[in-house]
Amino acid sequence: GELTDIRVVKSLVSVQRMSYAEASAKIEEGDELLERMEQAADAFRDTREAGGALGFNFPDVSVKVDAEGAVSIEEVPDLRSKDMVTEFMLMAGAAASRFALDNDIPFLYSSQEPPSQPAGGETPSAAPTTLSKMFQLLRSLSRSTIRTQPGFHSSLGMDAYSQVTSPLRRYGDLLLHQQLRAFLDDRDLLDDEELEAGVQAVEQKLGTLKKGERMSRQWFTLSWLRDQPADWQCEAVCLGYWAPKPNAPRIAQVLIPSLGLMSNVRLRADVRKDERMRLKLKQVRLVDMRADWTHMADQQKLYGTEEADEYKKLWRARKNVGTRMHTQTKRQG
Repeated sequence: GELTDIRVVKSLVSVQRMSYAEASAKIEEGDELLERMEQAADAFRDTREAGGALGFNFPDVSVKVDAEGAVSIEEVPDLRSKDMVTEFMLMAGAAASRFALDNDIPFLYSSQEPPSQPAGGETPSAAPTTLSKMFQLLRSLSRSTIRTQPGFHSSLGMDAYSQVTSPLRRYGDLLLHQQLRAFLDDRDLLDDEELEAGVQAVEQKLGTLKKGERMSRQWFTLSWLRDQPADWQCEAVCLGYWAPKPNAPRIAQVLIPSLGLMSNVRLRADVRKDERMRLKLKQVRLVDMRADWTHMADQQKLYGTEEADEYKKLWRARKNVGTRMHTQTKRQG
């Protein structure tokens, strides 16, 4: 899993388009080349994990809009070929950073601080096995930073890593491609300050662009939901819960895997973390960018506990106090 022979050359490549599903099928059929590539990818992943890489894989969906504006949502299957390509992309980033360090090339490196531990909470697992633990780990991560000096990347488990695989959509990657090409051509290189100035000009807008992408994806997902039948239901997974008031029914934060959507729902029965539950769509409020749901609990599990009964008593008492005060004020008047 260690990189031992790193060469950077200008070259022409012949590209054959192949989907992830087609590549996975070929691996299953015993394609020799793809099997060797997968073995190399697995060895590199094992090395990263030994270095402390964090492992989690949240369910993902593909949201598409056709020329007529129709929205379609499909779950993205977890395929072996996709994992293989991810490892080779990380491998390319590790190789580029190592090459830059060995040849004193001014370069940009991505790093990330270790997960933070919530006050009074448990330390997130580095290798979570459930969705709720993955969610906890995800919330504890800080944003990666890009600097001209290498630093440890906690999510990837790598001491030096550079993003170089997407020069067509990331300006920082394009800068590094230009830097490597200038080195190979024996031309002047950008210095650290010029690299930082170039990437900072883009990073200032990157947060806004990413937020716009998330909001666009959510808007189209909610638009799709709005067009569903009134009794539309789905399955959700409980990631965590809290009580807004003492003795009040709990609110659960849930993930709807079929939509790749997170939402909050008031529980009508006890639900444990990672337990699956049925939800019924109540309404979609595009202006607020949210959907409201009803927990479709089994009638036998509906809240009938002392906790819920106590909450109802407190609510009635508060309501009665308000009525008595209103009556007394009216009589005094």
